[in-house]
Amino acid sequence: MLYTKCGDGGFSSIADGKQILKDDVLFEVLGNLDELNCILGAATLGCIDEHSILKEIQKQIIDVSAEIAGYVKGFDYLLHTREFECIIDEYEKKYKLPNKIILPCSTKSASYFQIARTVCRRCERSVVCYVQKYNPEFKNGITEYINRMSDLMFAIAIKYERI
Repeated sequence: MLYTKCGDGGFSSIADGKQILKDDVLFEVLGNLDELNCILGAATLGCIDEHSILKEIQKQIIDVSAEIAGYVKGFDYLLHTREFECIIDEYEKKYKLPNKIILPCSTKSASYFQIARTVCRRCERSVVCYVQKYNPEFKNGITEYINRMSDLMFAIAIKYERI
């Protein structure tokens, strides 16, 4: 059934069955990641070469969400951060990326990637709040991973700004 009415009172269950308010930072993080995943799905519609990269990132976002929600452990943030850095390095060589923010207005694709970049930044801010509240020892590279993902979105946006 699509609706259960269990959350109608403003609470939702987490992995261990505990009920917490829906305005908790945990749900803020999960909602931001969900929004990012949707925007990346929209961004793939207008891209030329990045379909496989973006689909992989979308799968990773689902894995990250599952880990944050407490369902699984072991996402290798550092490995994926390094992968993002390699891709960014390629884009820097190929497209001569500026070191400043540019107006996202030349193509629809560039705009979608700029939106994805800003949502990545919001995800990062909410993750920092989550880590401080729930798990100060959760220093496994998640902020670096999301930060580098936003850098990658900027690099891809620049490509589409120049096409």
